[in-house]
Amino acid sequence: MRYSAAKRYSGSICKTARQRNICAFQAIILFTFYGLPSFCFAEIYNISFSDVTPRAFSVVWVSSEAVDSAKLHVYADSQGQYEITNNLTISTVSPLDALQRGIVKIDVKGLLADTDYFVAGETLSKSGNSSTFPEAAIYSQVHTTLETTRIGDDGKPIANDLIKQTVFEPDGVSAAPGVLVFFSIPGKSKYPVSSFAVQEQSSSTVLVDLNNLYSKSTLKSLNLVGGESVEISQLDGLSCEANTQIPLKVRRLAKQFDNPPLAKIEALESCFSPEGKGSDFNCDGNIGFGDFNLFIGKFGSSKTSQSPNCSFNIDFDLNNDKIVDFGDFNLFLSVFGKVENSAAQP
Repeated sequence: MRYSAAKRYSGSICKTARQRNICAFQAIILFTFYGLPSFCFAEIYNISFSDVTPRAFSVVWVSSEAVDSAKLHVYADSQGQYEITNNLTISTVSPLDALQRGIVKIDVKGLLADTDYFVAGETLSKSGNSSTFPEAAIYSQVHTTLETTRIGDDGKPIANDLIKQTVFEPDGVSAAPGVLVFFSIPGKSKYPVSSFAVQEQSSSTVLVDLNNLYSKSTLKSLNLVGGESVEISQLDGLSCEANTQIPLKVRRLAKQFDNPPLAKIEALESCFSPEGKGSDFNCDGNIGFGDFNLFIGKFGSSKTSQSPNCSFNIDFDLNNDKIVDFGDFNLFLSVFGKVENSAAQP
């Protein structure tokens, strides 16, 4: 059966209490006088792909309400004419903590390597509201990678590390079980890998396997030697507004000194920090205008209010006063132009 935008019910998106009350009133009228149900809608946003391999991929999205269940439809064509869902293994892997946040992650397995696939999804919220994507007949596209290789061009094994990372709620201190965290190598990895945060006593951590990263240029297994920059993106779900999701942090991979390389669990390392000031926000080895632009983007954000600003990023709070302001700007200016080595240019 074709799954298209025509199947999306028309109506309001019930995000506010007033909208929910209106929908409830509509439901009473329709049911009382006509015996008809009334449909209210949650909103879907931040649709993306992760963990793309030769035989599998994951689809991620966020609902504006806590999720009860979700479905994914997979097609072999961009118009949604040839559905292949029943030929694949599809499973929702979001833990309960994530579904409460409105975060959906669905794994798809049984695919062909180096092949285009197209998807559409639907969500039923715990309040009974439904939502679907796409809104128009433009299906989200993903391309699987080439067959996995475990030997690099140098003839040595590819043994990328497992990365363990601590994550927090927007307040910067509370554990965040159910948050979904993405890891990618800018300019090198085709798609990110992702993992849900799991609570460990008073904190929460994620663990990801960087062997599941594939090259953007060759679609083959990405061989990491250490020192590469890693972008970390966090999906908080209902804890944040849609436009403040995914605060970006950049760290470095630890250097590989094993010969041949051996995979192990590693923590990511900080970027260039002249005079102890971590101002190399893009991790390129110099404090320049790229970092300045990133800083300006966070200027004025804080976590001092009762409702922390989800766009706040502690990396930019150089004096640790919970607000990115002129105090931090002056510290940034004090190291502007410094380089990590002679090869780097400000």
